[in-house]
Amino acid sequence: MLRIILGHGLDGGACPDVLLGKAAVAGIQTVGPSGFLHRLELMLGIPSLSSLEPVRVARFVRALEEVDDGNQFFSSSFRTDAWRTARKLLLLRDELFLAGWNRHASTRSSKGARLKFFGEVEECSDRLDKGAFSSGTPDRLQKILDRLERISPGISHLELVDPERAFPVLWQRIFKKLVDRGTEVIERSSVLVGSFQTASDLDLARKALDPSATIEQGVTGDGSLLRLKARSLAEAAEGTAAVIRELVGKREPETIVLIRDGEPRTHLFLESALLRQGVPLPGLVSRSAYRPMGQVLPLLLELAWEPVDPDLLVQFLSLSESPIPRRLRRALLRALHEAPGYRSRTWVAKVEELVEELRKQRGDEAADKALTAMADWIDGIERVPSGAELRIEVARTLARKVEEWAGKKVFVVHEGEKKFDPVARAVQDQARLFQSMLELHPREAVSRLDLRRMMQDVLDTGIQLDLGTREVGAIQVVADPGAIIGEVSTVIWWQCVGSSAKVPGPSFWTENEVAALKEDDCLLQDPKSLLLAEAERWARPIRCARDQVILVQPEQVFSDAQESHPLWNELAMRIAPEDADQHRLSIDAERLLKTESPLAVKVVGRVATGLPRPKIGWLVDPQHVQPRKKESPSSLEWLLACPLRWTMRYKAKLREPLIQVLPEGNLFYGNLAHRLFSEYFDNHDGEVLNPEEASREIGRLFDESLPREAAPLLRCGMERERTFVRVKIVEAMGELIRRLCESDYRVESTEATYSGSIGSVAFEGRLDLVLKRERDGNQAILDLKWSGVGSKRLALQKGSALQLAAYSHLVKGASDPWPPTGYFILPAPGLFSTHTNEFPGCTVVEGPAEPIVWGSIERSHDAVRRDLDRGNVIAPFVDREERKHPSGFGDEGIRLQAPCRYCNYRTFCGAGKD
Repeated sequence: MLRIILGHGLDGGACPDVLLGKAAVAGIQTVGPSGFLHRLELMLGIPSLSSLEPVRVARFVRALEEVDDGNQFFSSSFRTDAWRTARKLLLLRDELFLAGWNRHASTRSSKGARLKFFGEVEECSDRLDKGAFSSGTPDRLQKILDRLERISPGISHLELVDPERAFPVLWQRIFKKLVDRGTEVIERSSVLVGSFQTASDLDLARKALDPSATIEQGVTGDGSLLRLKARSLAEAAEGTAAVIRELVGKREPETIVLIRDGEPRTHLFLESALLRQGVPLPGLVSRSAYRPMGQVLPLLLELAWEPVDPDLLVQFLSLSESPIPRRLRRALLRALHEAPGYRSRTWVAKVEELVEELRKQRGDEAADKALTAMADWIDGIERVPSGAELRIEVARTLARKVEEWAGKKVFVVHEGEKKFDPVARAVQDQARLFQSMLELHPREAVSRLDLRRMMQDVLDTGIQLDLGTREVGAIQVVADPGAIIGEVSTVIWWQCVGSSAKVPGPSFWTENEVAALKEDDCLLQDPKSLLLAEAERWARPIRCARDQVILVQPEQVFSDAQESHPLWNELAMRIAPEDADQHRLSIDAERLLKTESPLAVKVVGRVATGLPRPKIGWLVDPQHVQPRKKESPSSLEWLLACPLRWTMRYKAKLREPLIQVLPEGNLFYGNLAHRLFSEYFDNHDGEVLNPEEASREIGRLFDESLPREAAPLLRCGMERERTFVRVKIVEAMGELIRRLCESDYRVESTEATYSGSIGSVAFEGRLDLVLKRERDGNQAILDLKWSGVGSKRLALQKGSALQLAAYSHLVKGASDPWPPTGYFILPAPGLFSTHTNEFPGCTVVEGPAEPIVWGSIERSHDAVRRDLDRGNVIAPFVDREERKHPSGFGDEGIRLQAPCRYCNYRTFCGAGKD
């Protein structure tokens, strides 16, 4: 015969376990309500046909659609958010069933409109699905209750860790039926298995849990009750791991219990910290809704609305597991960084460029694969306008697409061996589940909000992975404080914070409804009783620990501020009402890890290995820093400002991470202005331009191009920025055309590429605007910038405007004259140049002309190349003082400001330390 130990917190394990101190145990099982329900079904021969919760909600939505006449108590909410409304009502329906609800009695009008509705929706379910959505826990319990009328499950003893009154009515009826079938059902009078009279702080806390007890003594700070405080989650994990390591050396691991409470994502922090401390790992099974492969379907659905949100597009293209080839994703991400919108001119150009490159390097098959991926997963999505509803059939098509893609990855051949991918199988199952929900949806189209709600419920089913197995000598782990049901030596409560406490909310039911239900023997559990039962489970670690209880309380978890747990608040009020008393019971994780104290543990000493000391010169093999085949003005500026930065980027290939953040601010607005100006001049090549007409045209282009080129400006709340940018671009275009007309210039080319050389190295640059004067055919160059008036004026004055001199050199070619150059700077449009006569009305800056600047560039380039040819890589801005002054290589070479502020390689030279 079987003996069952049942408690609310035991589905995640119990401690002490039935095997504690024994080689083997037969006939005893410790379970929570979910485990006991499954066990009874198995013993009574009842098929477990429970539907996943999202499918139940989908069926309930269909029943609500049928019953709702627009005047129900939930009608307004159902129109706004059908899915969440249905989920809430289904929870209430289950609450009624668990309380012993008589659905037929509730159809009487005397029971009230809301109770009458729940009876009617059950009848509707019988008509539509034969009660198909009613396959939840209460319905399974009712089947068990019916089967117990005829069959005994063979359970000799049922020991209730929680009192019988803490269980809903339907469970209580099962307990009574088990008694009728010969099962002895007993309640534990108390989980306190011993009397720990030690005069310790922990014993004082035990007394405080008795409201009638008188607290006479104060806390001593002996460490038996300890609150481990930490500013961050990482600090809490390190401190907890250090404590556990110390305890494992003093006590039997089986008597030390870790309550792994709170947000499941935090458990990996603690597991990693235990690994670093060399503690035997208790093992971790992670169920997460955020696996990269699991994000393909929700992001794909989000891309079905237009204008396409570029942030969502970036997320979709950044997934480590994706149906889109990696090289194509990288190309599209670069396009989004330049022009944050779907199908911009940059986007189209990047795709064409990549396809052509693939044809040359890998053949037609690779190029066609990229095009097919684009068509299937991005371009081929049937989109609807923002605010409109998406057809159910479109959503089902996308879900089927993900199901097929994931199905191909379930079994993959690696090195001749077929391997199973559990994540791919889970994603495939989630896609199938979502299709089932869509098939049940009562409408032909679904709102974006409803679709998100449905998708979130699918993701909440999680994807489970074993991140580590339990090691020999590991401590015990439970998932709930109520899982401690007997004497243990020590309890460490991870995340003993307010967000971990399951506090029942106020009752949905009115007093009249509760009274009406009571007449039909439907006894709802009131929130006060539920809270008292929950509080009793919180108290078990205090009652059962013999030696020590440690409550771990990080101040922040994933940027969310954390309040104290109700248990700590209760204890502090009784035994440590003063701040000084609470200070005796507390220790900071930082102090624990760094200082000696009576409560501190001996932490494993780890020697920190520092990075190399900063130095100005790095000696490398010259063959690793040979000249590149081609330089651009940007890469040349990198080389002459800081050879170390150039070496790391172009020779060591230490590239920045794949860009996953869209540009914003001045960079974003400047890129947009460049593209709009270029498009305008391409559309009016060779025409005589009028400032007023140009302003109107650029405004129209701005409005039309926003979804493609600057979709972030279409977001809610961006109205002010959108208006500002539009006004400034329109003003700038009118001012530019006016200045061109006054100077007798027309635009010869925009964004054109010019080639030349510097020394023996090929040199190539793309120029914003190349102008040509009508009367003499002379050329001029303008570089468009958004902001930076002060720095650009200073560059012209000091002769450090490298890019302008480089552009003039490239356009000039082998013959004179050198084309004059200038900066046209937005948003307050202004033209700055060292040439008064060439740009009438410009702001003149006294500074060297382009040939002089280019000469200094060549001298610096020769000097830098001589150093690199000897393997000497220079970092000219190591300390703070050096960064105050510009660099300069060679006699009278160009002097450029320190680029350290924007450099990602400061770790190597130490410039980032101060």
